[in-house]
Amino acid sequence: MSQQGWKVDDVLDAHTSDSWAHALLCVAAPVLLAITLVAYVPDWHTPMFFKWMPIGLLAIVSSIFLVSGHVSRRLSVDHIDLVTLLLIGWVALSLMWSSDRLGGIDTLAKFGALGLIFLALRHLNSDSALKWIGIAITVAVATVPVMELLSIATFGGYYNQNFETETILFALPFMFLEWGRRTIISRLGPLVAIGLIGYLVFLNPSKIEFLVLPMLIGVFAVVLLRRKTLLGASGLLLAMIAAIGVLAWFGWDSPMLKASHGFKVSVYPRIELALNTLSMWREAPILGQGAGSFSYLYPQYQTSHKDILPFGIDQQMLAAKTQLAGASHNEYLQLASNYGLVGVLIALALLFFTLRQSMRVIDTNSAGLIGLSVVVIGLVSALIEFPLQNPATALLWVVGAAWLTIHGNENRQANDQKPSVASSRPLTLSLALVTGLATLPIALGMPRYYSANEAFGGVWKNYNYNPDAALRLNMLAVEKYPFDDIFRAQLYITLVRGDELMQQVRLPKSDHDAMFSRSVSAGTNTGLIMARLQYLYNAGLFEEKKAEVTRWRELLRPRADQTPDIWLMESVFQIKDGDRTLAKAALDRYLSLTDGGQKSKSSIIEALKAELADLPPPAAVPNTIAKMKK
Repeated sequence: MSQQGWKVDDVLDAHTSDSWAHALLCVAAPVLLAITLVAYVPDWHTPMFFKWMPIGLLAIVSSIFLVSGHVSRRLSVDHIDLVTLLLIGWVALSLMWSSDRLGGIDTLAKFGALGLIFLALRHLNSDSALKWIGIAITVAVATVPVMELLSIATFGGYYNQNFETETILFALPFMFLEWGRRTIISRLGPLVAIGLIGYLVFLNPSKIEFLVLPMLIGVFAVVLLRRKTLLGASGLLLAMIAAIGVLAWFGWDSPMLKASHGFKVSVYPRIELALNTLSMWREAPILGQGAGSFSYLYPQYQTSHKDILPFGIDQQMLAAKTQLAGASHNEYLQLASNYGLVGVLIALALLFFTLRQSMRVIDTNSAGLIGLSVVVIGLVSALIEFPLQNPATALLWVVGAAWLTIHGNENRQANDQKPSVASSRPLTLSLALVTGLATLPIALGMPRYYSANEAFGGVWKNYNYNPDAALRLNMLAVEKYPFDDIFRAQLYITLVRGDELMQQVRLPKSDHDAMFSRSVSAGTNTGLIMARLQYLYNAGLFEEKKAEVTRWRELLRPRADQTPDIWLMESVFQIKDGDRTLAKAALDRYLSLTDGGQKSKSSIIEALKAELADLPPPAAVPNTIAKMKK
């Protein structure tokens, strides 16, 4: 690793036609990496999703580098390149049977962007570029807790303690790039890392480091064993045990954990999510459900765990996550659910080739060891979170994976004079063409992605105050970027919420039906279906659309204990059906689940109580609507 700054040969080679692209990537990579880690837009619904913008720009720069390199034949193709393209191709092919192709296109664009960055960075032979990437990551991540401590941005702009924690953990290995060298960076990097670990243990309520840091120490112990340094390996293994003890001593008894009964509040919902995702995979084990299908299908499987577990684990604190999950909180199960065994095997092949090639360089190359550490952090984190779906951690994971093989391709070919895969001129030109075409949707979609998120952020500003403005902005967000399932799912809910606030049905039936069709294309989540039933009741369409009402009521029945408002709605509908006894039973179940009812529903509750006051309480309150029907 060079101790000098930028070298001319690292950035520009006057004798090559693609030197400008090489220089562009060397400069753009550290700059856009830093922007990704610190940037956010407070007015967006999810402020950190702005981070996909610099990732998109880096993907475009990466594509330019790859196209120019393949055309000039300076970049040779190997197994890792081909399997990476195969994985992206399988994601694209799965759109054919996806339940939500629009959402799948969004997934494909992000997968494609990350894939282009991975391919480019692993072919970027520049020690100085590596050094500046490490510096950029160190400086950027060091500012994240500062923004939190100074109350500039919630959790450093990540607006979630787990997302902030994961980003810091993924960045830690990069801070040791110059380890063992007598430079300012070699001294400051580890100090910054120690400070960040202290912040996570003492000041951040998330405790993901309990799982990740001991595993990271274990990786270094294995590396030392590989180098036959038994004493050092034994010391690190003891340090791993000590780290668990220290973290537990300082972090286990935190106020956050006390308030939430320890880790149960996090573990139980993840078990529920995992089992439900497993049920989704069992329906399509070979090919998977298709890209973008998870959010669409999850509501149909959100109670599957009850058929598997002998005990209930429903947690009201995370009820929203278990109804509109967004992610499985286990990348492996979601990978299997979306892309089947075929996708899993392709991903395993990519991991195998990457690790096999990395074994040739981690003994002598600090970048390779850092890359291995980042990949391991990602593999461990993927057990309980979704690092490939959050922009910052996804990018850091990709950079780490690239560093595992960054010196294993062109340099090795220069020594052996033979590539690992025959790189004929047609093959390199074909890959250049594929890479270039893959960049077009990313480049064209970025402005629309930005304007759609900006509009959708305005929905929440106006949601309870200006219903017409909220609806217009939601419609604009869907028009600009229809690939986001949250934009579409929220559209009809925004419409019905506005009708509720203004106490009138503002649009004709045909417009209501059209907007509902647009929203339900993102899946039958509980909030959306309840909004539809609310409209049908308030608009006097209960009898006219009896078949639709019955369909949605039957769909919601298994979800009633997770969402007690379903019981309240069912009580109203039972009165409409003329069965006051079942209406009373539904109301009693709602009251038992909500400790007497929510204040926001007090007027409805009192009206139902008055309507059903002459009925005696049931001998036993049913625990599901299905049992109530019996």
